[in-house]
Amino acid sequence: MGGINEDEVKLSSSRVGAIGEQLVAIDLLSRDLACYTPICDDKGVDLITDYEGTYYSIQVKVSNRKYSRKGITYCSIPIDVSPTNADIIAVPWKGEVIYFFNKQKNHRYGFHIQVETPKNNQWNNHIDDYKSFPPTIKKGSST
Repeated sequence: MGGINEDEVKLSSSRVGAIGEQLVAIDLLSRDLACYTPICDDKGVDLITDYEGTYYSIQVKVSNRKYSRKGITYCSIPIDVSPTNADIIAVPWKGEVIYFFNKQKNHRYGFHIQVETPKNNQWNNHIDDYKSFPPTIKKGSST
């Protein structure tokens, strides 16, 4: 399953978001989970899934870049979450989907997800190890 490479083709943000939603839907279906799309996503819910009899609403966030500052590229990707009532935030990244519980419903917040091992003095206070569904909190925090 490929990721989204904006260097190859310039896509609008709505197309990038639609592709991200499809990548998450494919991941859920490949895990033998039901996957539904709401008629309207005005509450920030892109997908709904049924996991062991519990329905989870999902907001998909797509990021195609690593965090960089002053010309230095770091080992994490920045995620900006708009106010949403979704239970789970899903981030497709390089053929995988990273899931985590949305602990700040209906609030705007941002965080970084570690995608590589930190080097030297890079910031190390970010989320990693969220590849299971439903997500399990292992370290870090989205607060």
